[in-house]
Amino acid sequence: MKIGQKIRKIREMKGISQEYLATQLNISPQAYGKLEREETKLDFDRLEVIAKLMEIEPLDIVNFDESHVFNNTFNNHAEHQKNFILHNNEQVNPILEKTFQLLQEEIKQLRTTNQLLMQFFEKTNSK
Repeated sequence: MKIGQKIRKIREMKGISQEYLATQLNISPQAYGKLEREETKLDFDRLEVIAKLMEIEPLDIVNFDESHVFNNTFNNHAEHQKNFILHNNEQVNPILEKTFQLLQEEIKQLRTTNQLLMQFFEKTNSK
């Protein structure tokens, strides 16, 4: 999915109108539409502003994947279930607990790697 499509999907999921973003960016709704359709080049500074307006990080836009929305919802649900079990059952399977901790560490490492790759990407494209 291209960056313009990602912005559109996130904007729609958040219930934000093109007109609102266009006004905040001080451009016409038609000019904003061209950004989403990638008829106008989107630089990183403008991506940062759009991300801020949508109350997310630019990296969240770049990495956006609709399937992750489902997965994040699923993961949040799993975390709530785990907490429920921990509070309601004194003997939680230690293997499950360790597995959960390892998965959380792996997610942290992947996010760090992702951020480093984005920094490299930005430096490479700014030349």
